[in-house]
Amino acid sequence: MSAIQTNGEEVIFHPIANDRLACPLGYLKAEHGRQRAICRYFKDADVFARMCEGEGLEDVKRLYVFLTDQLPLHVKDEQDGLFPLLARHANEDEKEVREAIRFLRREQEFDKDLIDFILADLKTLLKGRKLVNSLRLELNLDTLLEGLCRHSKWEAESLLPIAEKILGPEVRQEVKSRMQSWR
Repeated sequence: MSAIQTNGEEVIFHPIANDRLACPLGYLKAEHGRQRAICRYFKDADVFARMCEGEGLEDVKRLYVFLTDQLPLHVKDEQDGLFPLLARHANEDEKEVREAIRFLRREQEFDKDLIDFILADLKTLLKGRKLVNSLRLELNLDTLLEGLCRHSKWEAESLLPIAEKILGPEVRQEVKSRMQSWR
């Protein structure tokens, strides 16, 4: 795997290996950690400045791939793989699980709108042109990265432990099968 060092932390830009899908909840937890590392990397003011000044084309490409390929696959893993099964198997005492899933789905929809604005600016940078207003990209990207960090941290620390309690081996196998089917 290729990695970039920043502030002593490795940021891995390649997705988690598919062989880790054998444990789908562990895979999702690892992906959340990777996403938080990517968010920290792109929140660095120097990285952002290089991207906008045309010196960080590789970073622009990495961010573009993350937002167009990797993040949508993760969202599909959650929305079509984990969330429906978790909601189905949560009992009446776990009403907050269904409410959390509804909130997470709304948050992911909001992220899609931000991503559209960000991608428009990234496409301009990928063409080697400068942005007319880099503040728009900075604010949209910062909002997205903050939300992704918060979202992935909460899921890893709160939702996935609940899923580990609720979902038995057969259901986890179904989550795994669903996730494998779109790879």
